[in-house]
Amino acid sequence: MVSAQKSATKPAQAKPVKATPPAADLEYEQQLFASGARTVAGIDEVGRGSMAGPVTVGVAILTPDATLEVGGLIDSKALSPARRESMVPEIRQWCAVAVGHVEPADIDRLGMTLSLRLAAQRALAELARRGYRADAALLDGKHDWFTPPQEDLFSALAPDPAQAHYNALLAQAWEGAGDPAQMPVTMVIKGDYKCASIAAASVVAKVERDELMVQLDTRYPGYGWAKNKGYGSAAHREAISVQGPSLQHRLSWSLPATAEQIEAAAAQRG
Repeated sequence: MVSAQKSATKPAQAKPVKATPPAADLEYEQQLFASGARTVAGIDEVGRGSMAGPVTVGVAILTPDATLEVGGLIDSKALSPARRESMVPEIRQWCAVAVGHVEPADIDRLGMTLSLRLAAQRALAELARRGYRADAALLDGKHDWFTPPQEDLFSALAPDPAQAHYNALLAQAWEGAGDPAQMPVTMVIKGDYKCASIAAASVVAKVERDELMVQLDTRYPGYGWAKNKGYGSAAHREAISVQGPSLQHRLSWSLPATAEQIEAAAAQRG
């Protein structure tokens, strides 16, 4: 008789559970309220490293009576596109929020720091027209691009063309809305993960900019902006080298294009 050996069965291993990232909270906002702030603006940017499309800044303003009412609020990049989009109405109901953009032609004239500052001021001007002004700000990162440097004698005697252009655009943004926003800024590294106001600004800004890039993709086909959102993916870089840059590319950047291609795109801007 041949005896069959019963094979040993291995116990089923439980699949590792993916940890849910902790949501942002109001700790930093509450510290500013405790120190006397009446309104706090969380500020975050989207699109700084993109090769095409606008740079975008979101601003979310909270008051001392705010309680966190948006579940799972965190940096937009940590959320799925569907969750980001579904979260926007919740955020708009929870706080006062606005988004500002600066287009590539102005980015090329201003440089990135002034472009970020202008985009933030445009968002703050929109909020001011709706009756919301902040007297303190939380800004993601470690570089304070919002606060302008103190003017020295040399810059007063020889105004920088980029600064002059910024000043003109700033005046346009705030026309009829009062004086441009000035407030103390608190930098928070990884603030979009820690501060609910910054996270709210991040989500709304990213959703709005992503929608803009999808629209621009239909006007400037071939670059894949609906997917890459203007960032330097391999396919995007290849398309630039073949088609040349478009009006929506940042022509002052190091693009994979010939000098002739860049000059042709610049000529189209007029």
